[in-house]
Amino acid sequence: LPISNIYSNDLKTLISMKLCENYKVRISTETANAMLSDLNHEKDNKIKQQLTSRLAKLLMSQGDFDIAHDIYVKIGNLKKAMKCCIKQGNKNKVIEFAHMARMPELYILAANFLENLELTNGKNFSYFYDRGSIYEKMGKYKEAIADYTKYAQSDDEYNYHAYYWLSRCYKALGNEAKEKE
Repeated sequence: LPISNIYSNDLKTLISMKLCENYKVRISTETANAMLSDLNHEKDNKIKQQLTSRLAKLLMSQGDFDIAHDIYVKIGNLKKAMKCCIKQGNKNKVIEFAHMARMPELYILAANFLENLELTNGKNFSYFYDRGSIYEKMGKYKEAIADYTKYAQSDDEYNYHAYYWLSRCYKALGNEAKEKE
């Protein structure tokens, strides 16, 4: 960034971030919020975007994924926001964010996360249900059917829901076959 284009508060924020990066100084939540507040006064959107993105990247490298997630959502970088959710390892937050964003790319990231989670956690059948619902929203009905079938075969007390979702997928596949003819 050319320093001549940066206002006084933003210059302080940039220098603060540089010091934190170079000397591995941890940014507290309060400091991050103060930096964001200063950046909100920036008139040049390009500089504001670059500095805000740099702050989020710095927070992510420090392991503050929740704050970084919020910043990435604020600046509209939903893919990086999803990666923050994944790094947190919170299955429910990943699923909720994928459903909220409704972007195929984020559904794929969520499905891959759930698949890796399922592989590391063994036979936790609720993952098949969650992953199946994501596949269904992506229009990947065959993959959804495979996961819903595994869930239906589980001993989970709610596995009867899988039969409803299986019927929806088979119906969607039938409609796709008719459209191709």
